[in-house]
Amino acid sequence: MWFQGQVDLPVNDEYKKLNYKKQSAYADDITEWKRQGYKHDSFTGEMCVVKENFEWLNTIAQKIGLSNCGFTFYKMSTGDIMPRHVDHFLTYQKLFNVEKSKVWRAVIVLQDWEPGHYFDIEHRAIVNYKRGEFVLFDAFCRHSAANIGLTDRYTLQITGQLPSLEEI
Repeated sequence: MWFQGQVDLPVNDEYKKLNYKKQSAYADDITEWKRQGYKHDSFTGEMCVVKENFEWLNTIAQKIGLSNCGFTFYKMSTGDIMPRHVDHFLTYQKLFNVEKSKVWRAVIVLQDWEPGHYFDIEHRAIVNYKRGEFVLFDAFCRHSAANIGLTDRYTLQITGQLPSLEEI
């Protein structure tokens, strides 16, 4: 299950200056993608798990309806891809002692769409988006992302629990 929405973001680009690091995908996912024909040496973009207190992050999470949140900024440079997959949420489940079925993720775009920036969820392409638009999805939605454009693609991932679907 997934939904789309829009939130107001602060007018700054402090997220571009964060310390991003490449993190490897799970070995089983990589094996499957290579079996499907992907020939990349690495998959995923770069991530920055938020440890500083950006007050506006909590405000956005509340507007979306998520609680007990973790925040990760995600940067995809030219050529970065993340083939179709389902998120694992193992760290979140362990940290908050919850079942996977209770976990939701919002992916918020931090800049207007540019050619070559791509996101797909459950066979639906999301392009031509505006800054602040988001996709909120449950733990079982298949999705993918890629940057075949000429500029970096930035998103904010908020992982949390959705107390009630009526809040959306």
